[in-house]
Amino acid sequence: MAWVLLWRGNFCATAAASPSAPRDAAELDGAVRKLEAYGHVFAVPADLTEAGAAAAAIAVVRERWQRVDVLVYNPHNAGVMQSGPWEQATEEQFHAAMDLHCWAALRLAQAVLPEMIARGEGRIVNISSIGGLVPVPHMLPYTTSKFALTGLSLGLATEVRRHGVRVTCVCPFLMRTGSQERVEVAGQHEREFAWFTALGLIPGFSESARRAARSIVRACRRGDAQVVLSLPGKLAALAQCVAPSTMNAVLGTMARALPSSPAPAPALMHGAGRRFNEV
Repeated sequence: MAWVLLWRGNFCATAAASPSAPRDAAELDGAVRKLEAYGHVFAVPADLTEAGAAAAAIAVVRERWQRVDVLVYNPHNAGVMQSGPWEQATEEQFHAAMDLHCWAALRLAQAVLPEMIARGEGRIVNISSIGGLVPVPHMLPYTTSKFALTGLSLGLATEVRRHGVRVTCVCPFLMRTGSQERVEVAGQHEREFAWFTALGLIPGFSESARRAARSIVRACRRGDAQVVLSLPGKLAALAQCVAPSTMNAVLGTMARALPSSPAPAPALMHGAGRRFNEV
């Protein structure tokens, strides 16, 4: 299940959960209550990994508010994230990651862009990841799909700019939102989960959701094509751009230090933090 939250007039934010993490009415009501202090809000349940769901959700928005001025797609709120050696990743995990991180974003854009282009203005913000710029070890399905989302966003940005529409691709580094608890781990489960979650708790190495949100709003207002959040993220993206072979060697060394692959075992799903609806 996925959801669409609307508030402050024609501002549309979407987030999607994987089929293994279904949303329910009570959860949506909780998210709405958290946002009601900022303006008018309503929620539209939809599974954005299904063809036609994005267009149907946007149609509900138009029926209520006539148009969408800003679309923010954030698959991190209960998105798909896998951690483990590449040989433990299944083809189904790649499909699930692509469905959520790439195809859902494309379908949402297709649903709102015609009206934005027709009136000569509009904003689309896609929340990608540093994993969409730098190939993070032990996260190959996630990285593959986030590279696709980054490419889709930047490509759309160049295509629709002449029509007055701005598309912004946001690439956060590690965030302190509880999403680390949501990761699917494979291989040596306890060690894999431990290293992944520990990185996200280090102040200075990870970023708070509040600070990231302010940066995203500023980038949306300016119409930036891309924004990389936090100093570690900016340095990693710069190093990947300037010296990709060197970064490959560094990340390869990091990969050797990570838990190796044991005998095949099923992936585990961990509970997530409630504060930012990372369920």
